[in-house]
Amino acid sequence: MHWKPMAGVLAVALLSSCDGKEATAPQASALQPASPTPAAIAAAVEPPSAPQLPAFPTPDLSIPLDHYDVLDRDPRNNTSLNYLVRSKSSNTLTDEQKLRYFTEGYTNVRDAFKKKDIAETELPKIDAMLEAYRKQDYYKLDISPGSRPVHTVDYLHVGEYDFATKSFPLLSSTGEPHCWSKTFRGSGGSDFKILPSNVPCVLTVPDEATARAIESVRANEGVRLKGTLYLFIPQVEGPTAQGIAIAANFDVVSRRNEDVLAHFEL
Repeated sequence: MHWKPMAGVLAVALLSSCDGKEATAPQASALQPASPTPAAIAAAVEPPSAPQLPAFPTPDLSIPLDHYDVLDRDPRNNTSLNYLVRSKSSNTLTDEQKLRYFTEGYTNVRDAFKKKDIAETELPKIDAMLEAYRKQDYYKLDISPGSRPVHTVDYLHVGEYDFATKSFPLLSSTGEPHCWSKTFRGSGGSDFKILPSNVPCVLTVPDEATARAIESVRANEGVRLKGTLYLFIPQVEGPTAQGIAIAANFDVVSRRNEDVLAHFEL
């Protein structure tokens, strides 16, 4: 994990591992780091146990983070998870099913010729979208308030500074035991679940001056996270796509004026 406080906040270099093993503490990083690869943070990822599955596939950590695609390819957000689940399912869809699942208003059409015209126009688009989701297992979600019509990581908040661990806990409003875990509900009964991984749920800040500055803003104005969560989504179980968090890069910003207080790479 890397972090770098902004102007007015003392910079702190944190210990990191030099031999590729899991680091015991994060190290300082520039606010806008070069696009990293998940291999650099391989120790932060541990495929979750999934009793209902034989094994969870292993992600390719050599893929640069800027090669991850947005999860919501379809501008109609409520169909994105349906595409994701249907594309990775072993069940083959008929053309009629595709049109019913992905073409708005198709089920209300009674005219056979209109249905034929719709099929000729829409099926190539649907097939192309399904193929795009089928071929890609690496996605990203914005870490931000969920004000836009897309799926976002809007369920985390920063807790009170812990002097014993010299860190801020990341707390989730979902009730999940792991902070990054959540089940997203989609249309047509299709869901997406982020399973637990070893991406940290704490922001380690050992320097007292830096921690004091962040805590002051957190307690008086409030802070939020602004950045990107990177995901590996290789499979489905029933109607639910399953994935794990690979990495998270984000700023901690003031709710009042969006001032950046620190940057973290988990």
